[in-house]
Amino acid sequence: MIKRIGLAVFAAVLIITAILNADEIDMLRKSSAALNEGRAHADSADYEKAINSFTKANLLRPDWHEPFYHRGRAYFKLNDYEKALEDFNKAIIFKEDYELAYIARGIVFMHEGRFDRALADYHSACELDSTNLQSRYNRGIAAFLNKHFDLALEDFNYVEQNADTLENYYQIYKYRGRIDYSKGEFKESIEQLSKFINKFPDDAESYLWRSEAYQAITEFEKALEDSDKYLELSGTD
Repeated sequence: MIKRIGLAVFAAVLIITAILNADEIDMLRKSSAALNEGRAHADSADYEKAINSFTKANLLRPDWHEPFYHRGRAYFKLNDYEKALEDFNKAIIFKEDYELAYIARGIVFMHEGRFDRALADYHSACELDSTNLQSRYNRGIAAFLNKHFDLALEDFNYVEQNADTLENYYQIYKYRGRIDYSKGEFKESIEQLSKFINKFPDDAESYLWRSEAYQAITEFEKALEDSDKYLELSGTD
């Protein structure tokens, strides 16, 4: 009799476990579907619908990092930096080694002018993967803006040496040129800035910086030309 009761209890536990597993599997399926739906909306630049879908995924799985990350990106696209930061923070809470979330949060901090916070996040991303070119590039720019020139040069050099193409990384020449200027290496500064200007001839600031380098080596005619170009592009009278 006791043995029969024990078997019945065991069978009941198995049934309850199976029901719970079935419910969990259904929840995982629905949350994944909501995430994929949100990503599809985001790919179509329908960020409001994307946010709704990511929110649905979050409600189904409140401790899942991915919907928070993707919803944060959607909020960023809508220029809602506060909500984007909230979501990136949650993504990192639920997955502390989530490299993409550190990069994304760093980008928000850059847009807000909080360069020290951006540098800290890019540094975290680089610690997780020191070979990620985007992380190294972003950290280099943030390091430059925080006047950590040695770190900036280290990252810029790494990107230049390891990228198959520099098409997406041309800012390294602009910032490296300014670093050369700060070190008194004016000809090197002109060379780096010229590489950038050849690629992006409408960037006003780079002409101003090159003008200062030309002045430093007393090439005043070229300095004046660049100064005039800076005024033209920046709309300054």
